[in-house]
Amino acid sequence: MRMKHFFLICLLFSALFSVAQKNEQESIFGGLSYGLNVGMYLPNYHPANFYNGDPTNENSIDLVFNNYYYVQEIQNRLGYLLDTITPYSLPGKVKYNPAMSVGFHFRYELAKNIAVFAQFTYTKLTASDVFLLHLRLPENYSLDPTYQECSIWGTEKRSMIDIGINRIFPLQDIMNLFVESGLHLNNTRVVENKIQIGEQKYSIVNVYGSQGYIPNAQQQTYEVYQGGIGFGVFFTGGLKFVFNENLSVDPGITFYWNEINLGKYDGFTPNFNPFVRFSFKNLL
Repeated sequence: MRMKHFFLICLLFSALFSVAQKNEQESIFGGLSYGLNVGMYLPNYHPANFYNGDPTNENSIDLVFNNYYYVQEIQNRLGYLLDTITPYSLPGKVKYNPAMSVGFHFRYELAKNIAVFAQFTYTKLTASDVFLLHLRLPENYSLDPTYQECSIWGTEKRSMIDIGINRIFPLQDIMNLFVESGLHLNNTRVVENKIQIGEQKYSIVNVYGSQGYIPNAQQQTYEVYQGGIGFGVFFTGGLKFVFNENLSVDPGITFYWNEINLGKYDGFTPNFNPFVRFSFKNLL
């Protein structure tokens, strides 16, 4: 299926590239330009469930609750015993928080108002929610709560590369419409996946292997790399305000249809990136 999607994307890109060779007149912002993108990345929530602590995930909350030493520490801190049958309830849909994105952009005109471009974008995302910790109540304390809300979260870094065709449609004076489309690649790296109970934080990334956590022991830990390469397509629309032959400011929004390589939570989902691009020419 991935090869099928990749083949269709390549056909789309080839068609767009052939359109760019039809006209060779000079344009208002021709040649090579480059710039900086600053925006707000709005990710789809589906890959965020990688961090929800489900026992079937790579990072399971059972790494904590199946460890005798962690459980004893938690019970001592809270002053309550944990429910031995159902010690927790996990969140249904973990969601990412919107995050800033920054990137660099390079554009080279092939024909009048038609250009190829490449851009690199980086963002750091946090997915967060709460889970319920189930407690066993002491006798004659039925008014006490039977659960406690605790935080669960994960953070990741996403690096994205877009390569495509840019088309400008002059409107009036300094204002122009632009559209872009092409291929998208991304690389996702998990930074952390943790829970917090009271003031104490616990990682649910298994860095101890099969030996598990043992307090005050000289244990070997392992580097755990999670994430990987994903791909897709993108479509961008916006306005290009050309102030002179060396500077333009281009607000726009990019729609991504891409996969994020996070275990069973990959697959293609929509993501959005509103941005402002500052484009320069002949300044270096």
